[in-house]
Amino acid sequence: MEPKSTKVNYSNEQISAMHLCFEVDDIEAAVARMKEIGIEPEGEPIYFEESDGLKAGFGTGVVYFKDPDGTNLELIAPKGPFKREG
Repeated sequence: MEPKSTKVNYSNEQISAMHLCFEVDDIEAAVARMKEIGIEPEGEPIYFEESDGLKAGFGTGVVYFKDPDGTNLELIAPKGPFKREG
């Protein structure tokens, strides 16, 4: 018997969705570069706001997209305590 592969299908807004995240300094520039090479994000970047109920990290931007195999990916431009030092 030959094993059959399956493809996981998560939506990026689904709670507990598995994805890989890449940190960038400038999310707008990263999205522009992605579009130049034919990668379309799933919407425009989202920016964390104080009204979101967060205690910190305001201004952090995120955007989601899929790779050619359908893997969920994220870009994040962290601010405040979300930003790593060094």
